[in-house]
Amino acid sequence: MDDPTIPRNVITVLAAGMDARKLAVFRMAFRMHSIQRYQLVEDVPGTVPDIAIVDMDTVDAASLWQRFRADHPTLPAVVTTVSPTNDAPAPVLAKPIRVETLFPLLRQVLAGQAAAPRPSAPPQPPDEKPPSPQTEAPASPPEPSTKKEPPPLRPAHQLPETIERFNPQQGLLGALLDIRRNRVPSVISIGGQATLIILPNQERALLLRDMAVVRQSCDAQTPVSSRPLTAADRPGQSEPHSFASLLWQVALWTSRGRLMDGIHAHTPIRLRHWPNLTRLAPVPEAMRIAAFWVRSPVTLRLTVRMLNIPPVHIFDFLAASHSIGILDIPEGAAAAPPLAEELPGPPTDKGRGNLLSRLLRKVVGL
Repeated sequence: MDDPTIPRNVITVLAAGMDARKLAVFRMAFRMHSIQRYQLVEDVPGTVPDIAIVDMDTVDAASLWQRFRADHPTLPAVVTTVSPTNDAPAPVLAKPIRVETLFPLLRQVLAGQAAAPRPSAPPQPPDEKPPSPQTEAPASPPEPSTKKEPPPLRPAHQLPETIERFNPQQGLLGALLDIRRNRVPSVISIGGQATLIILPNQERALLLRDMAVVRQSCDAQTPVSSRPLTAADRPGQSEPHSFASLLWQVALWTSRGRLMDGIHAHTPIRLRHWPNLTRLAPVPEAMRIAAFWVRSPVTLRLTVRMLNIPPVHIFDFLAASHSIGILDIPEGAAAAPPLAEELPGPPTDKGRGNLLSRLLRKVVGL
């Protein structure tokens, strides 16, 4: 019986004939493909598989397939090999494996729309004649299909046609970024009243008024000014904060789901290192965004498509990461021509492919 704790829209895949390295590649591809959730049987013991991927590039491939079919006589399956043949026992996923062919083929097989290559018909004995059309029995009506229909796909998020923006160099966020850049201890006043003392060299911020005043200044056009700290400035009963956590929080309050000026759908984005998310204000899906951006430069459009996350959360995480100085944007990226933002088709002569395809080839050499 299926595990009731597993959502029905999760497709469980049985991998046969694969070592730990190849399993890791498929596991990575499944985690990055969020339009439809996939999981390996090995990761959720006791679940019933919906489909199988059998690696035929083994010494005993024929025996492997026979054992697989003996154990799973009706389970939909795909075989993967570097040398596809016309007599393959199931639809073939040719190597090198590309994510833009992997997931469409899995969906087709689950829907019963993909067929295995058929071998040519064996020759008939010479003393037998094929039946004439007049004597052939009428074809029986096709039996209703019993194949399991794949669960419906979740609608993918997309970048909106019109994106609301904000200037991070203005208001309270702009004042804090100037202090971070210049490293000068300063006093920030909101509405003419001293509100924050920033000690950038100590990575500390002293709150002189209620935090609600700080948040309100991010929502409204409240006048904000800053000046260097002097010996006459006394913290009094101030509340200490981490400067990084204050920057992160103010960036979120300022962004409010909007995109920073100077960043476009084609701008390459990369994190220099992971933020300490346990000590920073939460952002929905922050772990997944950080994991995707810390590997190599990617665009906003590809981020939305691959992670299937509402753009407003991505915009907030971008602004917060920029505020603490861990966002790496190549110089002149905003003026650069658009990069390929769609999942590409077959590789060109230069071997270019999308990010996941390159990772797959690099990790496993398929």
